[in-house]
Amino acid sequence: MRLAMVTATKDGQPQGHPDWATAAGIVTDVHLVKIGDRVLAYFRGGPGGDRLIETDVTRIGSWGSVTDHSSDRGALAQSTTLAVNAKGEAVRLK
Repeated sequence: MRLAMVTATKDGQPQGHPDWATAAGIVTDVHLVKIGDRVLAYFRGGPGGDRLIETDVTRIGSWGSVTDHSSDRGALAQSTTLAVNAKGEAVRLK
């Protein structure tokens, strides 16, 4: 699975087909946050889906390539609820 993104008009119309934003792997529980001019995606990923992953999706890749590499932000138990606060920081809730 990959996180794929597509740009859209102000009316929500897609401006193309979805392009790759992450390498292949587990992608669940995705949260998007805009910080200034950047858009970050936080999601559960990693080999067992038990890692908090962050990737910058401001500028997405193209079909067959990824522009930005994801960052592993640490272990995330399946029982942990993930949220993103107003500052764009991932928060682990119990």
